[in-house]
Amino acid sequence: MMLNFAGMIRKKFIALATALVLAFGVGVSALPSQASAAPGAPSPDAVGKWTCNSAGDCQFKDNNGQLYRNFWALSGGKWYYLKSDGWMARGPETGIDLAQIGSSFYAFDRSGAMLTGWQSEKRGSSTLWYYFAADGRLLSEEKAYINGSWYIFGDPTLVTDYMDGYLFEGKEYRIPSSGAVVTGWYQEGTDWYYYGSDGAMYEEQWLQYNGKWYYFDANGIMLANTVRGLPGGNYYFDASGAMYTGWEKDVEGAFTFWYYYGSNGVQYQDKWLYDNNKWYYFDIHGPMADSGCRWTSGTARYCFDSSGAMRSNGWYLYYGDWVYLGPSGNVYFGWHKIGGKWYYLDPDSNGEMVTGEFTIGSTTYVFDSSGAWTGRAFPDK
Repeated sequence: MMLNFAGMIRKKFIALATALVLAFGVGVSALPSQASAAPGAPSPDAVGKWTCNSAGDCQFKDNNGQLYRNFWALSGGKWYYLKSDGWMARGPETGIDLAQIGSSFYAFDRSGAMLTGWQSEKRGSSTLWYYFAADGRLLSEEKAYINGSWYIFGDPTLVTDYMDGYLFEGKEYRIPSSGAVVTGWYQEGTDWYYYGSDGAMYEEQWLQYNGKWYYFDANGIMLANTVRGLPGGNYYFDASGAMYTGWEKDVEGAFTFWYYYGSNGVQYQDKWLYDNNKWYYFDIHGPMADSGCRWTSGTARYCFDSSGAMRSNGWYLYYGDWVYLGPSGNVYFGWHKIGGKWYYLDPDSNGEMVTGEFTIGSTTYVFDSSGAWTGRAFPDK
């Protein structure tokens, strides 16, 4: 509306000099928050009169005829600004004309009323969008949550049409023509990405979704059909991208390997598993031990059947040599009395039972073909 000189004589204005908090505005970092202050904090009501020329440019004078300068005035729910020369700020007939007041930028319509909300102007074949908070402040080089969506503003217009990615404050976003940043799952070719509730792309980050865990690499791509070393250990992700737990079979040509992933998804390495009343061991690289004997962490030796279950309590023939397994499954070493007879299980040969003449220290002992010591021994010469 145009301000009319006659209609405004003796009209009372609520004048403000510095800060008035207006309702709720636009947050710029998280969820919607109260707007930053402007135009000013309430001061005593200002009275005076408007004087306007034929072009519609107006000034506001107090009862002593002094011009209000650098001054915000509220009338009919709209804000007007009196500049340093006393003239009311006004916008152009078309387009947006930004005015710096203090450290912020504002815009006004042709009647002089301060603009808020979405505003646009044509630039050639393009339409540029601006957003002015409830306090009139122009959003520029910031992210804002507006009516349920996140938007990013450049310097100072709305960022649009960056579906290949837009980097803002160290985080990656996808921005369609509407300007509302993408959130949630997004597929590009065979690759999947995830954008949080604030629109930022997940990078080197875990996501728990519908009770399952997913991981996104440094490029934001969801891991799938792969084993990946991550902080904490190795993880396996199935074809859907979900983190895997439990037994996992890996066939490589003629060879089959079994792995186990704990409830936290970490692959068992150099670790025991007690499952269905049996013990299994996974070596330092992850595969389950099976059909043989091996050292665990270099401190003990165990033997396993073809299913991978640990053997225990008795003799075991391993590649033509006998070893003896205790109740805890560990291979015995040195002298042991078994079934009332003495046997020597050579520590230098992985616990293999000796037969015939065998020197231990400086003494030679005689063992029969079953490995039992005959009781005969004689010192070395």
